Amino acid sequence: MIESSEIGVDPLSDLIRVAELQTVVSGELRASGAWSLRMPRPEGLKFFAILRGRAWLQLEGGEPLALGPGDVVVLHWDRSFLLASDLAAPEQDVRVLFREAYEAGASRSPVVTLGDGSEFQQLGGHVQLDAERGLPLAEVLPPLIHLRGDAPETPVLRWLVERLVHERGAAQSGHVLMTEQLAQILFLQALRIHLAHGDQVPPSWLRAMTDERLQPALRRMHAEPGRDWQLEELASAAAMSRTGFAVRFKALAGVSPLAYLTQWRMQLARRALRRDPRPFGAWCADLGYASESAFSHAFKRVTGLSPAQYRVGRQVAV
Repeated sequence: MIESSEIGVDPLSDLIRVAELQTVVSGELRASGAWSLRMPRPEGLKFFAILRGRAWLQLEGGEPLALGPGDVVVLHWDRSFLLASDLAAPEQDVRVLFREAYEAGASRSPVVTLGDGSEFQQLGGHVQLDAERGLPLAEVLPPLIHLRGDAPETPVLRWLVERLVHERGAAQSGHVLMTEQLAQILFLQALRIHLAHGDQVPPSWLRAMTDERLQPALRRMHAEPGRDWQLEELASAAAMSRTGFAVRFKALAGVSPLAYLTQWRMQLARRALRRDPRPFGAWCADLGYASESAFSHAFKRVTGLSPAQYRVGRQVAV
């Protein structure tokens, strides 16, 4: 079977798992006095937490945003940004500072210090997310998610940040893996808080996944992607009328239920083509396609490539 036994339990977890996200803590900044750092456009998603002090964040072409202790920020690949105690201070390129830290023998997650470093502390990381596997995330996330440290939803974030700081400082056995896992949980918790404000999320896969009425139908599609699902069955799973279900699903997901099912099948197919060396005829029935030709036609219609072309292209990319 192509699907894991875990698939279908939680649609959002399914999406994150299939996207194969990798979360890395990239470094720490400590600063004092007047400073201003130009950060490059994130490759994927960047997140950081303010541990101490205050600063300004200004996206390229945007207005300044005040940040305070405990704040967590997630930035989408879009624009470079400025992080500063004083927006009028001369800009420094953060890449130069981190390069110097590496050349001085710092670890892969270095600490950059400006001044005596006593007034401000920030811990940053990024989510390695390629444009294909992370497409459902890339399509819905805004350029900036700002979670305030004094908001009622952020105690868990504060605890995670504290654990991250502890693991980095203690350097005990297994601390690298522990840090990576904590960073991923931090990102997922930030995403969960953002999605909880559904009215701020545009119609998308993620918006649908947070809707309690649609979740039973989504779980069934995820658990049995190869089944010949009928709209009536999915509506029944959601305890809704056929019309009511179809309208609600399209309004929240941005696509019809059966179009969503096709997209989910293609996500699973891409993963299988990357990871499973067997001929795709060995597993395409698990995705609801009776023959290799039927699967190939559907795959090319969605991706623009034949399964063989996709597989070769991914091998070359690796």
